[in-house]
Amino acid sequence: YKPWSWFNNRLRLGADVSQVLANSYSPIDAALTGVAALGAATNIQQASNVYTMDYNGTIHADLGAAKTITSDLTFGAQFIETDLTTIGGLGQQFITDASNLAVLAASTAVTGQSLTTQKSLGLLLQEDLGFSKKYFTQVGVRMDKNSSFGATAPWLVLPKIGVSYVVSEEPFWKKFEKTIPTFRVRAAWGSTGRPPPPGASLQTYSAAAYVVGSAVNPGVTAKNPGNVNLKAELGQEFEGGFDATFFHERASLEVTYFDKTSNNLLLVDPLPPSDGYPTGPWVNIGKVNNRGWEGSLRATPDTTRQVTWDMVLSGSTLKNKVVSLGNVAPFTSLSTVAAGYPLGSLF
Repeated sequence: YKPWSWFNNRLRLGADVSQVLANSYSPIDAALTGVAALGAATNIQQASNVYTMDYNGTIHADLGAAKTITSDLTFGAQFIETDLTTIGGLGQQFITDASNLAVLAASTAVTGQSLTTQKSLGLLLQEDLGFSKKYFTQVGVRMDKNSSFGATAPWLVLPKIGVSYVVSEEPFWKKFEKTIPTFRVRAAWGSTGRPPPPGASLQTYSAAAYVVGSAVNPGVTAKNPGNVNLKAELGQEFEGGFDATFFHERASLEVTYFDKTSNNLLLVDPLPPSDGYPTGPWVNIGKVNNRGWEGSLRATPDTTRQVTWDMVLSGSTLKNKVVSLGNVAPFTSLSTVAAGYPLGSLF
């Protein structure tokens, strides 16, 4: 919606609805022995629904006496709700192959159900300034709130800043423009955040029956110890690089160096079985660093009315290292997490 030439609004509403049904059945087979001879069935239903609302408003202005300064002020909000429901059943020992649902099992029918809901709200404010079509800067901040932390948790504030310089707009570039029509250098710094799964900080239990004499009573067993000190994962990244075009802009090259440090990285800490918990808690480890180079070379060798031929060659390097574990001791699950080594190290 654009009520005026300088004010543009965009609103998106969406729903991604997914339904999954999976069934397996092992028929009655007299050639087998024991429980297996009477058949087994597994039935699983899963519904995954994601609802989104995304609004952006942009106010554009040309400033200065010669209007050589452009300004784009963007503000917006984003809401996401994810609902995941799973129902499963396992049944054994059937009377006939015609009745092969898990709930129709003669002596064993085990069902399970889970429901997970997660909501997040983000607010965005960003200012883009351009000077003489050569110098550009971007300053922005995003504030996020997630249901994983509860209603009393503070907002997560994520700032960013970026600058770029189109060198090819300078008068001295005239002697290079036939070879390299466009050349731009850029640099940016920003922060990101990632919440843990819903309920990750809570101590949880599983329902279990226990027998006293001849009576069967409802009870619980330990499931996950939780972590009341759990925090959001925060990352800070610097990147810099350049973009260039060649051969009358039929080819382009992008090269970027990045250096990202993640604080309070979210991982699952496995516990020894003797602790009594079948699953380990989510924890924040101290600091992880990722840095490297990435680049892409794009070309359009030929274009006709019927066919366009595009080529892309891309590559990257990555050096990953756990800088510190904070208050968490080194641990091993499928791989080892220890300071001074990459994540996922094998020994």
